[in-house]
Amino acid sequence: MQKLCRVMKVTRSGYYAWLMAQRSPTPRQVRDEMNAARIKKVMEDSHYTYGARRIHRKLPDLGKCMIRRLMRKYGLYVRTRRKWRPQTTNSNHTLPVYDNLLAQSFKAEQPNRVWVSDITYVRIGTAFAYLAIVLDLYDRKIVGWTLSRRIDATLVTDALKAAIVCRRPPHGLIVHSDRGSQYASYAYRQLLDGRFLGSMSRKGNPYDNACAESFFHSLKTEWLPFERLLSYNQAYDSLYYYIELFYNRVRLHSAIGYLSPTKMIVAA
Repeated sequence: MQKLCRVMKVTRSGYYAWLMAQRSPTPRQVRDEMNAARIKKVMEDSHYTYGARRIHRKLPDLGKCMIRRLMRKYGLYVRTRRKWRPQTTNSNHTLPVYDNLLAQSFKAEQPNRVWVSDITYVRIGTAFAYLAIVLDLYDRKIVGWTLSRRIDATLVTDALKAAIVCRRPPHGLIVHSDRGSQYASYAYRQLLDGRFLGSMSRKGNPYDNACAESFFHSLKTEWLPFERLLSYNQAYDSLYYYIELFYNRVRLHSAIGYLSPTKMIVAA
């Protein structure tokens, strides 16, 4: 050992001090490991969808910078992939359309005052199904949704009917959507007329329905890329879990003060 220390040009006491440091973690290392375990637990509970901001809401005693440092140090990464979004809106039709009543104002003072609706694709094996959702702008809750193999007027009317049954909204509710032919159909307009106020985005402007697009972004980056959906029933069960049990009840939403939609209603 003495010869090795002489070759490496270090003292024996220095070598043994280094050796003990490798064997005995410092207090900071112990704290880092304990806090990293807490961060990992929060990430596991969120299905690895929470980044530093949402983790900080769950662990307020840890600073955001510390959380980011520990995530990098221990290889804790949010599972996201680039969004894949096929075209779902066909606004090249001659059907009647509604004026845009929101003008990109995505706030509501009370529940059941403003809802937004939209459609997206869900890949099932080598085929597709279509998901229509209705979201309440007050608490960001998905109040109605439906999955179908067909992208037609029934898809969007069934989602809206489910929302109406769930919430029983008052007359005068604004229901906003894009200008797709499904939302301009006679069946959909009949469901609105006399009870609710229809509203539609400007042609070719996805920002006019940004809240619905935001939900689809979360679904398609946080959840669907990591689900191997091979059947329609499997896809339905997976969406039910994400929407009803996670997104509506657990997931923290920055737009409503990092509450879940269910807790938003309770807090109100």
